Amino acid sequence: ASAVEAFLEAVATRSELGRPSVARLMRQKMNSLSLLTSRISELEERIENDRQKFEALADEYVAMGIDCLEEIGDFTSALANFDKALSLSPGHNDALIQKSKTYILAGQPDDAIDLLNTLLKVNPKYLDALYLLSDAWLALDDEHNALDSLLRALSANKRCHTTHLKLANFYERIGDEDSA
Repeated sequence: ASAVEAFLEAVATRSELGRPSVARLMRQKMNSLSLLTSRISELEERIENDRQKFEALADEYVAMGIDCLEEIGDFTSALANFDKALSLSPGHNDALIQKSKTYILAGQPDDAIDLLNTLLKVNPKYLDALYLLSDAWLALDDEHNALDSLLRALSANKRCHTTHLKLANFYERIGDEDSA
């Protein structure tokens, strides 16, 4: 019985489509759909342009943060600039890395470790983050976790010259000349 009802409904709908008022309504709806699709494309393009502008502004704030560190050694101003960069572009890798470096230099390696672990959840093979994580652990005299970070970097890219140098320096630091 329900198949018959569906058939009768389809026949009724088909006959409604031939009426001029229904055809006019469908043209209006299709035109509205076309306009909305066009507007969505415009807005997506605008969002992408804004994202690029925010990224460029974030780059400027990172540069200012680095200047604060290198020229006057002001950790507070540097961190404020990196925070501003991150507010403009939350996943800005350079801002996250520089903020982590600043935490280590400021004697706050725990904050650097938290930040780097968050970054590594998104990209577990990010070598610069792994190197900094090792430095942060060394700042806490935790050689085991420092070595673990370097070994993670090595497994991420066995051919990276920098990773091998950092491992050699680590082994020299702990007095293991044979491994160095």
